[in-house]
Amino acid sequence: MTNESTVQFIIDLTTTGLEEEELNRLTVTLLQQMKDLDEFEKVNRVAVEDEDIPKDAKSIEGFIVGMLMAEVNSQNIISAISWVHRRLSGKTLKFTIKTPQGTEISLEGSTLKDIEALMQKAEKFLNETEDPK
Repeated sequence: MTNESTVQFIIDLTTTGLEEEELNRLTVTLLQQMKDLDEFEKVNRVAVEDEDIPKDAKSIEGFIVGMLMAEVNSQNIISAISWVHRRLSGKTLKFTIKTPQGTEISLEGSTLKDIEALMQKAEKFLNETEDPK
């Protein structure tokens, strides 16, 4: 990828199977850790009005429990996915990547093989939707 654009990277932790309190703790912990990493330019919890609430999702103080939204340079998307997978190995992970042009892809996986495949899909998606300059 030669494009240096920033994409929106949504991490849906609601598929991890954790109880609400534990899920909220995990969300806050990952949020704090991600803010310290170069792969993630901006990181926030997902406000209820920002996204359609996934089925069975709960909200606390206006935020969807178990969801994070980050801005990621398209060059860093693979390392961002890999970082999340290392933190939550063995859990089902769901990601959505949205480009500045409005196209998006949703990816889900749990095993290392799944994650490797979705990283390839993410890279292919970004290459195909890259904004020519």
